[in-house]
Amino acid sequence: MAPWVVGRRPRAASIAPVTWRDGVHLTGTPIWCDARRRRDICFVSSADRVGRTGHGQLIGSPTTLALLAARGDGHLAVPLRQRFTLGTLRLELIPSGRGLGAAALHVDAVGRTVLYAGALRTVASSWYEAAEVRACDALVIDAPLGEPHHELEPLDDVAGRVIEWTREQLAAGLPTVLVVDSALDGIEVATRLLAEGVPVAASKPLRDAAARIAGLAPLPVLRAPGREPAVLVRIDGERSRVVDREARALVSY
Repeated sequence: MAPWVVGRRPRAASIAPVTWRDGVHLTGTPIWCDARRRRDICFVSSADRVGRTGHGQLIGSPTTLALLAARGDGHLAVPLRQRFTLGTLRLELIPSGRGLGAAALHVDAVGRTVLYAGALRTVASSWYEAAEVRACDALVIDAPLGEPHHELEPLDDVAGRVIEWTREQLAAGLPTVLVVDSALDGIEVATRLLAEGVPVAASKPLRDAAARIAGLAPLPVLRAPGREPAVLVRIDGERSRVVDREARALVSY
């Protein structure tokens, strides 16, 4: 009798839990994270990650969606640590530490779990919680400066030097301006300065952003520029009047 020829069935290629295409896509789900192009459903980890225009439904913390002026219109504002479902998916937002309202997204897709953390900080402050973790099969972190040779000073040390510099400029009678990347950073910078007793004024876009989250976060009142000496905090890209002998610094988180 001729021997039986037994062939082994080839294993199906494993499917990556996430893919990248101008944003992170959670494979097998309709959810995109911090997408740069229009998506029907997009999770926003923090207010500086995506623009409001173009996306269908946004998922994020109430503070993040308020900063984006994305209240209503079918968007999903979810408090941190409150589990919810989307079809068969089980989801939860947890603190990422990036800043006010920033969150990571934990998704359980029928036994396969993904944690999209985005940008994070592991040390808490008076204004935001430190990043939390959850058990997961795949973890996505935004780490543009994650190589071994990238050594950054502690944030509080750098903030201390910026605060001291602003005091020196004000004492010298110089108009002093701090330029930030986003409203999220501007609110944090202004809050830090005010907590240290440094007088602060904020540009109108920054004041408008702070007003949108009034009641959602414990913030000081940001006043408009006036005659009294103060550090002006404004967002990069805003039109500004050129002032002679202006002391200006770019603050990037």
